[in-house]
Amino acid sequence: MPVATSTRRGKVGAEWNTLASGQGSTSAKMTFREKLKTLEKLAELGGEDQVIEQTVTKLLDYATARHRQDLADITAKLRALEEQCGMSSDLFSQKFHCGELGDDEAFLRWDALLVMQQRIAQRLAILLSDATP
Repeated sequence: MPVATSTRRGKVGAEWNTLASGQGSTSAKMTFREKLKTLEKLAELGGEDQVIEQTVTKLLDYATARHRQDLADITAKLRALEEQCGMSSDLFSQKFHCGELGDDEAFLRWDALLVMQQRIAQRLAILLSDATP
């Protein structure tokens, strides 16, 4: 019996040493979503860590800034198309989805830009709503 206990403690100690040294980390193999779920579980357990909190804050700030810039870039491209074609994106979308404009490659790109604009705006709204207390 003492041998089994000793062996068990040896395994736990070896696992701890492996984790503490950074070897055997499974986080490199985890998906982004899995990593977020792991952080959520840690937060639920109350393991406050100032470095992790600051890092997450910086990541959210980065994502917000990137989405704002992406939205501005797409909006500028849409404005150029509106001026070039002499119609608003709303009017274009109505006509395009009713089949009045055909399937010209430029119209397909315009529609894709509108979809991208909507998705980015949704993501930005989430980032901004979560940022307010």
